[in-house]
Formats: sequence, C-alpha cells, structure tokens
Amino acid sequence: MTRGLMTGLVLVVAFGLLVAEGEETYDLKLKFKKEEVNHYKLKGAVETDQGGMAATQSNEQVLRVETTDVGEDGKASMKMHVLKMVHKAETMMGKQSFDSEKGESKGLNETTEKIFKAVLDSEFTFKIAPNGEMSELKGFGKMAKILKEAGLTEEQAKEVAERDGGQVMSALNVLPSRPVKIGDKWEHKTKGTGGIMTWEATLKEVVEEEGHKIGVIALKLKSVEFGGVFKRVMAMWQKMGMKVTDKSEGKGEARFDITAGRALGVTNKVVITLEIGGGAAGAPAQTVKIDAKSSVELMKEAPKIVRPEKKEQPTPVTPNPREEK
Repeated sequence: MTRGLMTGLVLVVAFGLLVAEGEETYDLKLKFKKEEVNHYKLKGAVETDQGGMAATQSNEQVLRVETTDVGEDGKASMKMHVLKMVHKAETMMGKQSFDSEKGESKGLNETTEKIFKAVLDSEFTFKIAPNGEMSELKGFGKMAKILKEAGLTEEQAKEVAERDGGQVMSALNVLPSRPVKIGDKWEHKTKGTGGIMTWEATLKEVVEEEGHKIGVIALKLKSVEFGGVFKRVMAMWQKMGMKVTDKSEGKGEARFDITAGRALGVTNKVVITLEIGGGAAGAPAQTVKIDAKSSVELMKEAPKIVRPEKKEQPTPVTPNPREEK
C-alpha cells in the first residue's frame, strides 16, 4: 500500500512538472538600436455631454522618435519631434480647428494656438528602459513658458507641460516587470490631461505573424485618479457644497512584438460618468458623461509630411523589424 502511494505521488509530481514546463513564459522587453527611427500615429476623440449640452473634440498627431544612444545600463536615449498635429473641436462657444500640414488655425484662443506651435517647434528628449520606464523628460520649456504667461504658476506650468508631453509614451508602456505566461496579469498606468489611470493588463494570447511572436494584451480600467482641470473643477464643486460621485469603466488592447522588442500599438475606450448634486442653492442633480477613445500605432512606413512654413520634414526610413529574421 505504501509502495503504491509513493508511486502515485511520484507520478503526480512528474505530471505537474511536465505541465509547468509546458507553460511558456515570455519576456516582454524593449530592444533598442542606435540611430533607429520609428514613427507613431496618435488619434484621440472625446465626446462630453453635460445635461444635454454636448461637446466634441478630436486630435491626430504624427511623431518621429529616434534612438540616439544605448547605454551600458540598457537604457536608450530618445529624441522626439511632433511632425503633424490636427485638432478639431465643437462646443457651445463655436468650432475650432488646427492643421499644421495645411497651415490652418480657426477659432482657437491665443494661448492654445501658441502651445500647438510650440509643440511643433520643440525637440523632446527622454530616456527609456527595456521595461518601458521613462525618465529625464526634457524639452517642455516653450510650453511651460506659454502656460506661465497664461496665469499658471511656474510649478503648475512645468507639471502640465511634462504630463501632456509624456502621456504619449506612457500609453505605450504596457510592459510587465517580469516574464509572464498567457493569462498572467499586472498593473499598467497611463498619465494624461484628466489624471492617472490604472489598468489591469492580461497577456491574452501570443500569435505568430510574419515569423514574429506578437503578444496580445487585454486592458481593463481599474481606477482613475483625477488631475489637472478635472481635479480643479471637482474641488470647486465640492467647495460649493456639491456632492460629486464618479463611475469609470474602460477597456482596450495592446500589441507587442516580442521578437523585435517593440510596441506595435495600443487602443482604448473610457467612459467616465460624474453625478453632481446638492449645493447651497439646492440645485438639481446633473450628470456629466465623458466618452473618450484613443490609439497609438507604430507606422510601417515613414510618412512624407510638409509644413507650409518649412521644407519637407526629413523622415528617414527604418527597415521593417519583421524583415530582420
């Protein structure tokens, strides 16, 4: 009986080891090459409804990101330029539009137009580690100066400029801090104008495309820490004695080329609902609904972009990483 029990235990342990060995782990790390150039297309759209008063806004940008150096610590030094910016908005105050490629600017206030032009004329630099962690963000001086002239303190202006400038790359940073198997989960944070969003990321599957392993990562919004204009407006409502409750939900998907070590893109959709009620005047409750969609995509080919006031922007072609077998 004892011999039979021991034999059974050995078989169970052996079977367990075989199963464990069969669960492949994937190390989702960025790989850098000096002088490599990549281009990203960003798109965003926001619809806001406040008691029947609707507003819409959409943005599109094209970025050029160059790896200028790779240190012994594995961190890469990056240089980034915004090659193109398109902005459209429609509110009760009227329509706004900005298109850097067409040289058009309509309905924008002076500060916003100055900021857009400063973004297009600036060179941004930062360092990024293989795990996607960013540091040493620089190049936001022009934006901060304009925001300071508009009434923000120096500290506020610097915070807003760096937060808005860094949100693009933070959106792409969906990488785990450890090797993962299919089904494993980890936290991922994005920073933006509205604040900090915490996402639950799950390695959903790994597929093969053109000889490369592609990790498909499912994203689910866990919480929102409001910041910027949202935080200030909510604080104002609360000072007026109003009670503000919020409900946030969101989902998305990211794709990462495990073989080449680069982010291919991320898309997400977030819906935030604010219930505002009470107040000294006993005003009726109001509902504010914010529906936002965004995407960041690695472009397969270098774009040809011309700005009216400048010659054609240099956009060196980088070989498709999937061709490097």
